[in-house]
Amino acid sequence: MSEPPPRKPPAVSSAPAPAPEQRNEPRREPSEEELFGLRLSDPYRWMEKKENAGELKSWLTSEGQRTRQHLELLAGHAKLEERVRELGMSQAFASVVRPVGDLVFYLKTDKGGELRKLVVRSSDGRERVLVDPSTMRTATGGHVSIDHYRPSHDGKWVAYGLAEGGGEITNVYVVETATGRVLPEVLPRIWGEFWVSWRADNSGFYYTQMVPESELHGGDPMQGMRARFHRLGDPVPQDPVVLGPGATAGPPFEPQEFPKVRTFPGSRWSLGFGTGARFEARIFATRAKELSATPGKAAWTTVTEYTDLVRDWAVHGDDLYLLTSKGAPNRRVLRVSLEKPNLADAEVVVAESGDVIEEMAFDAKSLYLHMNHNGRSRLRRLPFGTRKVEDISLPFDGWIDDIVADPLREGSIVHMEGWTREDRYFAFNAKSRAFKDLSLVESSGIDVSEFVADEVEATSSDGTLVPLTILHRKDLPKDGRRNAVLEGYGAYGFSLSPRFKPTHIAWLERGGVYAYAHVRGGGEKGDAWRLAGKGEKKPNSVRDFIACGEYLVREKYTSPSYLAAYGQSAGGILIGRAITERPDLFAAATVSAGFLNTMRFLQGSNGANQKAELGSPDTEAGARALFAMDAFHNIRQGVKYPSAMLATGLNDARSSPWITAKFGAQLRWANAGRPVWLRVEGDEGHGVGSTRRQRFALIADMWSFFLEEMGDPEFRTAGSTR
Repeated sequence: MSEPPPRKPPAVSSAPAPAPEQRNEPRREPSEEELFGLRLSDPYRWMEKKENAGELKSWLTSEGQRTRQHLELLAGHAKLEERVRELGMSQAFASVVRPVGDLVFYLKTDKGGELRKLVVRSSDGRERVLVDPSTMRTATGGHVSIDHYRPSHDGKWVAYGLAEGGGEITNVYVVETATGRVLPEVLPRIWGEFWVSWRADNSGFYYTQMVPESELHGGDPMQGMRARFHRLGDPVPQDPVVLGPGATAGPPFEPQEFPKVRTFPGSRWSLGFGTGARFEARIFATRAKELSATPGKAAWTTVTEYTDLVRDWAVHGDDLYLLTSKGAPNRRVLRVSLEKPNLADAEVVVAESGDVIEEMAFDAKSLYLHMNHNGRSRLRRLPFGTRKVEDISLPFDGWIDDIVADPLREGSIVHMEGWTREDRYFAFNAKSRAFKDLSLVESSGIDVSEFVADEVEATSSDGTLVPLTILHRKDLPKDGRRNAVLEGYGAYGFSLSPRFKPTHIAWLERGGVYAYAHVRGGGEKGDAWRLAGKGEKKPNSVRDFIACGEYLVREKYTSPSYLAAYGQSAGGILIGRAITERPDLFAAATVSAGFLNTMRFLQGSNGANQKAELGSPDTEAGARALFAMDAFHNIRQGVKYPSAMLATGLNDARSSPWITAKFGAQLRWANAGRPVWLRVEGDEGHGVGSTRRQRFALIADMWSFFLEEMGDPEFRTAGSTR
């Protein structure tokens, strides 16, 4: 194993600082505001305005070119990117598996393939491709990705959504499974996470649609959505609204809520939902027959509100099963009759225990429960009509990514993986209690025997024990000189559960350390863990992350000169505040598509949708909580912050590119002498629809930047004194 050289401080130049135009600095425009006693200085607020979109795009594009030119000067960059790509492309993926009768539908990424394609496999093992986005291009030459799909209950039809340029606003098409014929109708402006729900007779489906672009008038495209019904063959513009704005009956919805409709084979009931950027949902029930006969006029009965803390559900016949954390932080399962859905009369069918219930799924005869036992998955099964919960032995000790089942048949499919265990899909036979590897994709053949995952706990500033996963070579010397990356997220109750990432071997095999901080705000320890890092308690997440970094240093996995921080999306809050709170702890940081200016999130696309998680600036308590988590407003001139590389895609509809632009400009203004790079891609969004080449390029760019800042001789530019 090679020894990393001692880190040398950057040379201090005696030359005068270059003029702003030579540094490609954006203009600073004075803007002062006082909100509940908080003084907010924001010289880059002009970037938020639509009339300045051209100027902002021009600056971001030039910054992206500047960063690209710099990375290409690093001698080791091309070799590292080639290795990352070699490892990543050796893995084939299956995802979003859906069994329907004797057919299994799934999204598949081949070894060496860039994008997922929609395939179907018959009972004899033969596989056919139904939709292949790699054969498509946008009008401007950009790529096309498939974001979601759902087969009809009989498997005859599949509705699927295609997005352009890495964005997440899809057009929905319908393909005939037997022939591959694509129907002529196209349903526009459907968010990439919102799959359709087929009616029981398979004549059409319910879907949630964004407001037409012509009606936005500069507003947030994520607001004002409505649920509609499309009958195959009917003109799409005539699709009736069945829930949300425009429906003639039903519950009212806030503009930022997403109305959805779901159907359940074998049940007389359909459910409606109010959701958003939160786990909890409002749930409404109506008879499926009434909804079919009178779209938009059906009578809905409210079953739950957000305060009931319901995060998952299943319908079997007339019974509704609810997974709730109300009064049970590790969650419990309730059953209520849809004939009289009164939660006060709900029966507890699975009580809370020391294990966290992560999700539910059901087949024709049973309810399946995914349990989190100290970061490892357990599977339990509850036959309908009984109170006897059975333990099911899993194929290996790892993590369940998903459980899926056909509600009209017995059995389920379990998707599993681990930190050093490649993901596989297993079919569970309910009668024999046996698992069978479906072999949906071939193994990568990557040898991971040299690597290990240490599962430890760091002590946060208030004494809370924070889970920390540390991946490294088995023969790693703990001498404090290893290059290390600490990744975190800590939002929405999302857990950094075990994932097999072959690309990370490119970092580990160099003697590097890759660690995951399971901070509060995530779901690793149930709902209490999530709430302890939400809203005004978000500083707990930051302190947890810092504690994990300190643990790595104290236990001599690394030292501040070799420690980098990484987060994406809402993880940007965590990383942004960690480096502004403890700049001395990190050598470098990368934030991808990050939430870095929470005081202004309402001005961005997808803004109001975030209120449930972040809070609101309209109250003093809310404003002060947002200020505490706002990395932009916590930058102080003269502080020596870590070097940074900030990534954004110009098609990002979740975290507007101006957020990254503002933070990067402000950090560079304050961070004299320390580099701040902006990595900007035009054919990308939030990362959901990126090609594998794009994902691997981001990893290689980020690690090359880290290695440069850590003093690796292979990543020095010409003339560098580091």
